[in-house]
Amino acid sequence: MAAHRDYFSGWRDETFDCTCGWSGTSSGMSMEMFAALAEYTCGGCDAHLILVSFPTGADIKQAAASGNEEARSMLGAVLRREWERCAPWLDEARATPGFAAFWDDGPAGTRAYVLACVALAGLDARGPADRAQLYGELLTEPRATVVERLSHGEVPGEAVNTLERCDAARFQLADWTALFAQLGDAKTRRALSHLAQVSTTLVRQLDAIPVALRLPSLLELLTTLAVDAEHWARITGALEEVGPDRRPTLLRGARDVETAGNLFDLLYRCTDAALATTMARQGPVDLGPRFLPLIGADAMRAEGERMDNCLGRLVDRAMRGQSAYFAWCGEPRATVELCAVAGNWMLGEVNGHANEPVGPSTEAAVRAAVVEALGPDAVRDGHEAAGRVRGAAFEQWMAAGRRGFPDHDRADLAEVLWSLHGRALGPGDGAYVILEIPDGAYVQVLADRGSTYLVEISSHRYIPGVSDHLTSATVRLLEESGFEWPRDQANFQRILLVERHTDCVDLADFALGALRDMFGVREFSELRREVHVPRGDIELAVNAHMESLLEK
Repeated sequence: MAAHRDYFSGWRDETFDCTCGWSGTSSGMSMEMFAALAEYTCGGCDAHLILVSFPTGADIKQAAASGNEEARSMLGAVLRREWERCAPWLDEARATPGFAAFWDDGPAGTRAYVLACVALAGLDARGPADRAQLYGELLTEPRATVVERLSHGEVPGEAVNTLERCDAARFQLADWTALFAQLGDAKTRRALSHLAQVSTTLVRQLDAIPVALRLPSLLELLTTLAVDAEHWARITGALEEVGPDRRPTLLRGARDVETAGNLFDLLYRCTDAALATTMARQGPVDLGPRFLPLIGADAMRAEGERMDNCLGRLVDRAMRGQSAYFAWCGEPRATVELCAVAGNWMLGEVNGHANEPVGPSTEAAVRAAVVEALGPDAVRDGHEAAGRVRGAAFEQWMAAGRRGFPDHDRADLAEVLWSLHGRALGPGDGAYVILEIPDGAYVQVLADRGSTYLVEISSHRYIPGVSDHLTSATVRLLEESGFEWPRDQANFQRILLVERHTDCVDLADFALGALRDMFGVREFSELRREVHVPRGDIELAVNAHMESLLEK
């Protein structure tokens, strides 16, 4: 049976398998077009594999609002067709005495007011007499009175002043309805009055934005940035969860939001505060008197500075409940990690100052205490298990890398990544590869002395221009791929366990897929490549070989 796909569902990038043994994407299939859909047949046996529905105008608008570039390119034609459908009603209205002058020379916002009322009135279902009556009312009655009657809600008189800022030609009935539903709030009206334009992108998320965050600077950003309902729900829930002592600080921080990076920083500050509140209420995991639980971002950053390690960059894992961190208060002091794996806490890394290994006696004491508190299964390698976790989002960017780059480029990068394995000599002399695009953003992979690779993607904290690439969809992919959100001067980063060459093949595909989807890289030649393996005769030869591969 053929699989049915919506037009904007990403079906072009899917791999389909046929019972005859053929496997491939739609580019290798035959296509036949019908009135409402296209049918794709197997490249091997002509079996029907995919049915793709053509998009409606509503589908195109919804996909365009979500950031789909193909839908955005189609949107202009849809809007032109809708305007043409409106034109007969406007021509009819202009025949009403005084209406032409009202339309052509009326005060600011007149055309937006007329278009709003035409949409709200549902002229398609009205007879000529009703339409003529409406045209007369538009000319003679107070605007708020007409809008209130048509929208079936209370509309303050000053609310109609917002219409002059609306991108009215793009508004649909649902947009006008959504806007008027929010204009009863005085703070919202005041904030909108400061905007150069009220866009459909803003209106379609306005009801999800907490009233306390409806600030002019933030709404200005949201005229072009579509933040999805799930992210707004997380912010709203977090603001409700934190106590009155934390909420004012979070709201004050919202005044500084000017970029997408700022906005998503606010999301994580809110969720951090809410989770810290919840964790404080529940209490930490109890490992015994020699362990100091590190609860919250401040405690983790302070311990990271004391121990000269990267603990301050792991706040996201702790806030999401993926890890818990403790200070071992014996001698010497150590940082202890618990990793959440399959619903259970497991012992992760135990490191001394500057991430140096602890001595055998310290490690034995920590393991014994964890076994006593959590049971023997807790001392399997949780850090290793966390490094194995990939998930559907990680696989999605791997697939983007496979689709977007030639096999030989992917294979060469995989060989370079494998050459780093175990080559680091210490914290200040690591083995790494950097793939940098012309505007300075990059993906970096840093290997340690074992089988752990640190994967970093440039963040807006280092390169402000990265904000231009952050959308709700991108943030979700980063999060679901296991990357930490940078709380301070840091990149997006995660650890990845690399045990064999095939892991580097996957990592190469992921890195190229992230560069393609997040930063728009289309050719391997666009990247500046830098490889470093710590010096030594063998390492120098490896460096030279790897550089020659990347320069091919």
